[in-house]
Amino acid sequence: MRLSRTVAEARKPGADRHSTLKGGFPRRHPVVVVALALGALGLLLSLLLGLQAIGGGQPAASAGRPALPQTEGPLVVYSEFGQTADTLWAADPNDPTNRAQIALVEHAWGFGIFPSLSPDGAHIAYTVLPAGGGQDGSDARAELWLLETATGERTRLAQDIDLLSTPVWSPDSASMVVRRSQWQDGAGGSASLLRIDLAGAATEVAAADAGLYPIDFSPDGAWLYYAVLSPSGTDLARAPTVGSETETLAHLSDGVARDWHLSPDGTRLAYLAQTPKGAETTFAAEVLHLATGTVQTPLAGAAVAQFGPAWERDGSLTIGRLDSDGPVRLSAGGTRLSEALPAPPPGGGFDVPLSWSPDGTYLAVRGFQDSSLADPGPSWVMVVSRDGARRQLSPLSDVVVAGWLEVSE
Repeated sequence: MRLSRTVAEARKPGADRHSTLKGGFPRRHPVVVVALALGALGLLLSLLLGLQAIGGGQPAASAGRPALPQTEGPLVVYSEFGQTADTLWAADPNDPTNRAQIALVEHAWGFGIFPSLSPDGAHIAYTVLPAGGGQDGSDARAELWLLETATGERTRLAQDIDLLSTPVWSPDSASMVVRRSQWQDGAGGSASLLRIDLAGAATEVAAADAGLYPIDFSPDGAWLYYAVLSPSGTDLARAPTVGSETETLAHLSDGVARDWHLSPDGTRLAYLAQTPKGAETTFAAEVLHLATGTVQTPLAGAAVAQFGPAWERDGSLTIGRLDSDGPVRLSAGGTRLSEALPAPPPGGGFDVPLSWSPDGTYLAVRGFQDSSLADPGPSWVMVVSRDGARRQLSPLSDVVVAGWLEVSE
C-alpha cells in the first residue's frame, strides 16, 4: 500500500476542534465552526500549549483489525470523534458504509486526536492527550504516537508536545514534525518545531518567541516550510533538514494567514489571508510564488468569503466560496477551468474543500447547512465525486480526514 501526498489536514480550515482554547473547557464542537467565527490572531496564538518532546515509548500490543475494503480507487482514512476514544477508519469514498476500523484510540475526556497518514501509507502519526489528562482544562502534556496501518501496532514516540499540532510527514515517510510550546499567562511564550523519526529521536529544526506552525516539506525533503504568527502578522519561513540556518521568505499578512498548503511541485504556497470587510472579518485565497515572491489573488474582486484551498496532483487549485455556486477550480497556470465542480445542495449551504483523492476523482469537503459565516449551522464531511454525487462520510460531524490510502495488491 502507498499514499500519494495530499494536503489532507482536515483540521486546518478550523484551526482547532475545542469549544474554547484558552480557559479550556474540554468539550468538542464540529471542526470548522471556531474558525468560521474568526477569532483571528489571539485565537491562533492561544494554541501555544505544551512542553518538551522525549521519545522512547514502548510499543502497544496490537488487537488486529478487519481487512481493508476492496476498491478500485483509493480509500479515505479518517478519525471519528468519541468523548473518550476516537475511531480510525478506512472507507470506500464511493460507498462510505464500506469501511474497516483501523484502530480505537483512547484519550482524555473531550479531547480528540489529530491524525496524519504517512506518504507511503504505512503509518498514521497522531497527537493525543492520554486518558486522565486535561483535568485543568488544558491540552498540555500531549503525546505523539505512531500506528502501523497494516497491523494496528502502536508506539509512543514523544511526550509533552502540543496536542493541536497535527504531524507533518517528510516525503520519505521517515520522520514527522510537531510543535512544542511554552505559554505563560501575561508573560508571552515560545515555540519550537521538532523533527521526530520513527524511532522517536527528536531534533529541533526551528524555535522562536512566536507561534510556529509546520506547513510542509519541500518535495526533495531538504526544507521544512512553516508559518510564524506574531503581533505583527504572519510570515513564511523555512528551515533546512540538515543544518540550522532558518530564513524568512515572505510576509503573508499584517493579520492572520492560515490554511497554508504547498503545491505538489513545491513552487507555490496557497493560503487564506485575513481580509476585513466592514464589521465582518473574512479570508481570501492567495498564492505565493516562492521563486519570485509574487503573490496572486485568484478570485480577486469576489465579494464573498473564501475557503480551502486544496491542490491536485497536476497543480490545479480548488477554492471554496460562500455562495451557491460552490468551489472554483483553477489550472496550474491560474486560469479558471471550465469544468464545474459539484455545487452544494439546493436550498443554501456552502462547502469548505479539504483534500483531493490522489487520482482526482473525489474531493473531500466539509459541507455546511446554512450560507452564513455568523451562523453556518450543522456540518458534515462529504465526499463529492466528479459526477456530482455527494456522500456523507460519517453520521457524526466531528470527523478529521487523515489522508488517502492507495491500496495495491
